[in-house]
Amino acid sequence: MIYSVRRRGPGMGVEGLPNVKIGKYLLPAIAGLIVILLISSSTIINVPTGQVAVFVDPFEGSVTTGPVGPAFKVLAKAPWVDVVEVPISTQSILMTGPGEGVKSEPIEVLSLDGLLISIDLNIRYVILAGKAEALFRRYPALNYEIQVTQIVREAIRNIVSEVKAID
Repeated sequence: MIYSVRRRGPGMGVEGLPNVKIGKYLLPAIAGLIVILLISSSTIINVPTGQVAVFVDPFEGSVTTGPVGPAFKVLAKAPWVDVVEVPISTQSILMTGPGEGVKSEPIEVLSLDGLLISIDLNIRYVILAGKAEALFRRYPALNYEIQVTQIVREAIRNIVSEVKAID
C-alpha cells in the first residue's frame, strides 16, 4: 500500500486544520455543562395532585408556601431550599374495633353514672393550603393524625363524661 503524507505548515494540524488542542476547551466545557445541569435540576419542583409545597430555607430559617399541585416548575427555588409536600386532600382516620384499615382504637369513656361507653368514630379532615405553612411550623414531622386523634378523643371524653347513660 502506498500512503501519501501532506506536509503541514507551522501552526497547522491534521489535513490543514488549525492546530487546536481539543481537550483544552472541550473538557472544561463539558464539566461546566454538567455543573450547570446539576444546579438547575435542583431548582425543579414537581408537586403531585392533592399536595402543597412548603419551602424550607435552612440558611435563613424561613418557611414559605409554594405552589399547590399539580405543578411542575423549573427554577422555582434556590438549590439549597428543601421542598416538603403537605397533603391537602381529604384525610380519614378510622377509630373502631380491630379490623382492616383501622388506624386507632375506639374511644372508651365512663359516663357520669360510671357506665363504660365505647364509641366508634370516623374522622375526616382537610388541611387548607393557605394554612400549610403555619401547620408545618408547628408540626414539622407532618404527624397530623396523632394530633387530630388526641383532640377528638379529648372532646368526646369531655362530652360523654357529663352525660348519664340512663335519663
